[in-house]
Amino acid sequence: MTLNQLRYFQVLARMEHFHHAAASLYISQPALSRPISQLEQELGVSLFEKRGRNVALTPEGRLFLEYTDRALEQLDQGIAQISSFASMSDGVSIGCVLPAVSTYLAPLLERYRQKLGRPFRCRTWTGASQELLEGMLNGRYDLICCSYIPHTKEVHFTPVCAFPYCVVTRKDDPLASRPFVLPEDLNGRVMLFTEPKPYADIIRGVLAALHITPRVAGLSNDETVLLGMVEAGLGVFISTDYPQIHSDQIAILPLRQDRLLRYVYLATCEGRSYSPHAQSLIAYSLQQAPSLIPEHHLP
Repeated sequence: MTLNQLRYFQVLARMEHFHHAAASLYISQPALSRPISQLEQELGVSLFEKRGRNVALTPEGRLFLEYTDRALEQLDQGIAQISSFASMSDGVSIGCVLPAVSTYLAPLLERYRQKLGRPFRCRTWTGASQELLEGMLNGRYDLICCSYIPHTKEVHFTPVCAFPYCVVTRKDDPLASRPFVLPEDLNGRVMLFTEPKPYADIIRGVLAALHITPRVAGLSNDETVLLGMVEAGLGVFISTDYPQIHSDQIAILPLRQDRLLRYVYLATCEGRSYSPHAQSLIAYSLQQAPSLIPEHHLP
C-alpha cells in the first residue's frame, strides 16, 4: 500500500467518477484505475461499485475512507509543521517513521530552529523503516529516524527516543475496561500484525520475550488497515501510542511490562559527504540524543 494509492482513493471517493478524478490528479484514467484495483486486491474487498457512469463507495469503502481521511490529515499536519521551518536558501531531507514525527522530530527541529535563530528548509517523508533506509542509501534522504536494522553496512544507528508498547482494541472489548493489559491477557487472543520488517520482527521478539502465544487473524503493511480490522472486531494488535492511531471506536491500553520499549534511531550514512546544513543538524541531533539502551542489545 502506497501513499499515492491512499490519495487517489480519497479523490475518487469524493468525485465518484474515474475520468473526473483522474483529470483532477493530472493523470490518465488507467493510471488511476490500476492503483485502485491493486488497493482493493491488497485489502481483499471492493471499495467501489458502479452506478451508471459513476462509482459509489461500498460499505467497506466508506469505513476505509474514514481511516484514510484521518491518516492523511494527520500526515499532512505533521508535514506542514515540519515544512514551516523552511527557507529558500538551504535544506535537509529527512525520512521518519510515523510515531516519531510529532513526538520526536518536530520538537527537535523546533529546538534546532531556535538555536539557528532563523528558519530553514526541511523536507520530510514518512514510511516504513526498510523503505526509509533504502531511500537514504539511494541519496533521497540525508538522515532518517527508523527502527534498528541489523546487518546494515556503512550506516550508523543512534537511539534517540523510545516508546512503551500498548495494545489497541475496540472500546467494547473486555480489555478496554482495564487500566492496562498484562502479557498473559494476550495468550490465545486473536491478534493482528504488521508485516514490514524490521518492525514485524521486533513485535515477534516482544511476543517471544513476554511468552505471549496469540492466534494470528490478519496481517497488513499499514496500521491504518489494522485499525479498521480492530474496529470490525477482527482482533487486537500491539503498537505504540501516537496521535495518528487515536479513534472514537478504539481503546489504547498500556502493555504492563518493564523489559521492552520500541526504540527509534537516528540513522546516517558513514563516510557520506553531507552539506554543511545537514552536517550541522546531524551533529545537533546527536548532541541532543538521550542515553538509551538499544533494544538490539537487550537479552
